[in-house]
Amino acid sequence: MSPSPLRSLRLRIPGIAPSLPANIWLQVAVAMLGGFYKGGYTPVWQPFVFSLGGSVALLGLLESLGGVGGLVTSIMNLLGGWLADRMGRRPVMILGSLFTALAMLFYTLAALLHLWPLLVPGIVLAGMGLMSRPANSSITAESVRVEQRGVAYSLTMFAFTAPSVVSSVIGGQVSERWGYLPVMATCFLLEAVILLLLIRRLRETRSMERAAPSRPRAGRPRISLARALQDRRRQLGAALRRLWRFILPLGVDSFCWGLCLSLLFGFLKKSYAFTDGQLGWVNASFYLVWAVSQLPVGRLVDRHGCKRFMVISEILSIACVVLFLFWPTFVGMVISYGLLGFTAALWVPALYKWLAGSVAEEERGRALGAVFTVQALARFPAPLLAAWLYEGWGFTAPLWVSLVLACIVTSLIAWLVRDPPSGQEETTPA
Repeated sequence: MSPSPLRSLRLRIPGIAPSLPANIWLQVAVAMLGGFYKGGYTPVWQPFVFSLGGSVALLGLLESLGGVGGLVTSIMNLLGGWLADRMGRRPVMILGSLFTALAMLFYTLAALLHLWPLLVPGIVLAGMGLMSRPANSSITAESVRVEQRGVAYSLTMFAFTAPSVVSSVIGGQVSERWGYLPVMATCFLLEAVILLLLIRRLRETRSMERAAPSRPRAGRPRISLARALQDRRRQLGAALRRLWRFILPLGVDSFCWGLCLSLLFGFLKKSYAFTDGQLGWVNASFYLVWAVSQLPVGRLVDRHGCKRFMVISEILSIACVVLFLFWPTFVGMVISYGLLGFTAALWVPALYKWLAGSVAEEERGRALGAVFTVQALARFPAPLLAAWLYEGWGFTAPLWVSLVLACIVTSLIAWLVRDPPSGQEETTPA
């Protein structure tokens, strides 16, 4: 059998990314565009809500509704994983980008018309856009060999973080001088370009012959839809039972960092009068350290496994929370967010490689969708709780709770998590 076009079209970066296929380079291009606009968007999003007349309580509600761990996000992660296995990775990626582009359009209209109610459909659509997370992770895993996964994940993360260093500063400066409309309009235009690239260039990686139900042979009884769905539920349940050792600490970790970080820029704006420009520099320090660290860390993950880097990441994150508590100045936040960027560089490739190596291809989309759903559901109440703690007891209240939870997460990972089997292309389905 001749090699597929996906596997035959390969490019190289000598010494960094050996022989990676075309889909990975498309993901790199998309990550660069997405990283550029999201880097500019992240530090100004919470001040943007305040500029439209929103309160801390409204900000917490919006984040809990459609943020990274919002209620809508939780549902769409599960649906996106199921659709990625049923329909393929490509259509889910395209649909997620379409929802994200529509979200940015609503944010642009909110900035133009100065109407905060337009943020509600925007944040819902943003949460729906995150349905593509399981498909995106699956495409990376299925486009390369097992021993290249850490580098592949790190390369796409580097492509996302590197432009964010520059755009974080630009976004903060632009919003201070010309308002939020140019930032939001740029986000919409760049996401539209991403959507066009995915439509024209993304190639399917899911083996649809295996994904589709087999045709009934002569003399074989036809399996009913109810029976097929029941079989799928059993397979998914078995996969989740295998992953419980990781799902438990991941859920606590998600809640911890939702409580600590989801509203932190808004708290700094309210309590310490940080400007948009200062928040841009803080965000830039996070992405700068992440970008510089990402590629070397990815190669180390490929060589030495996942668990140790997740534990180190959590230990360093505890130091970040301590800095947030005792050094909440501009300089202190730049340094602590730089350290936080290093913890992200350790965490992300280890997390995704662990997940990819622990789930078989035919159930990967659904299992990753379920894991991301648990992660998002665990984070869902965190912004609301953070807003309540802040309004009741001030800036440090949510951080103290986060510090305790970060210590618990570190202990859970060290105790429960095991590295997936090495040297196997795919794990055996349960």
